Amino acid sequence: MELRRRRFGKAVRLQVEDDISAEALELIRDELELTDDDVVAHAAPLDLGGLFGVADVDRPELKYPEFVPVTQHRLATNEDEEPPDLFAVMRDGDVMVHHPYDSFSTSVEEFIRQAARDPKVLTIKLTLYRTSGDSPIVAALIKAAEMGKQVVALVELKARFDEERNIEWARRLEQAGVHVVYGLVGLKTHTKTCLVVRDEGESVHRYCHIGTGNYNSKTARLYEDVGLLTADPDLGADLTQLFNYLTGYARDVHYAKLLVAPHTLRDGLVRFIRNERHAAAGTGHIIMKMNSLVDADMIDELYAASQDGVQRRADHPRDLLHPSRGARSVREHHRAVDRGPLPGALPHLPLRQRTWSRSGAALHRLGGPHAPQPRPPGRGRRAGPLARAPRADG
Repeated sequence: MELRRRRFGKAVRLQVEDDISAEALELIRDELELTDDDVVAHAAPLDLGGLFGVADVDRPELKYPEFVPVTQHRLATNEDEEPPDLFAVMRDGDVMVHHPYDSFSTSVEEFIRQAARDPKVLTIKLTLYRTSGDSPIVAALIKAAEMGKQVVALVELKARFDEERNIEWARRLEQAGVHVVYGLVGLKTHTKTCLVVRDEGESVHRYCHIGTGNYNSKTARLYEDVGLLTADPDLGADLTQLFNYLTGYARDVHYAKLLVAPHTLRDGLVRFIRNERHAAAGTGHIIMKMNSLVDADMIDELYAASQDGVQRRADHPRDLLHPSRGARSVREHHRAVDRGPLPGALPHLPLRQRTWSRSGAALHRLGGPHAPQPRPPGRGRRAGPLARAPRADG
């Protein structure tokens, strides 16, 4: 119903070219029942989507060479050109992937493909925020449900501009027997997580993917994102709790390692920042990467840490502005926080999506987890220092 009414909704802002005539502007503004405060003039073209037509012109000499992602070395094919057993790889240690430099197809998609066809896999639970029109992941979920596995998909209907597509995917999934959940009332679930439960004879084990990127094979070749493939039992238990909460099977949940908005993320990040303030002189270090940060209280925490001698860097630096001074954002999709002390291992790598929004309230309103550091290969299920995945130059 809301989608049908969208075309007739009340206008909230009018963007015009700065050379528009006063008569035309007055006519449009009056017809839309807007005030002068609702009008924004731009010197640049209003619809940059039209530039895709320029990019599609067959002039290869004017374009960058096509970039081909590489397969993370622990996920490389064997002598028979077959992908490795990802469950065995994850049992040996966490795998961190950095898209688009690391291939999305041979990591995240391959993990879900193997889970869908593995007879030992009992359950697959996954959140879908945005996905591509020919999504291999949705096809894998449908195949898994047809094979009798328990499949749960949380489809976020508030995914801006993708609401109609998500409704269609949800219908297809339901028809295949997938348990489809439509998120929580009053919350926007922006998390990207997948939980696989596998019966391995002597016990049941959990395997997880936690990332910043949508399960979308097309945008995974364009956006910069990070993801963690892990068999860590604490993270598996935490994701079980998270999915129980999202699907309505639990209300009072507790997490061992994850920080989940709107309950524990803000307090956890404040604790990280203050820990760096209390580190030995000159050793505190914070690196934050995000689209924008306009949460005044969190900015004050970072300023206080800086005044205490903590080294901090916000990429892009313009992100660190109070709302009253204006804020600009850069096009980065993955969000990460490295925190020290340095040198040595960085104890935490939060994988959080849209941690702060321009409203400054997203830490409370948006659902999404923070994941701790990866475990290196060869360490079994014990925690270890941060293992960095190799990446192609790009």
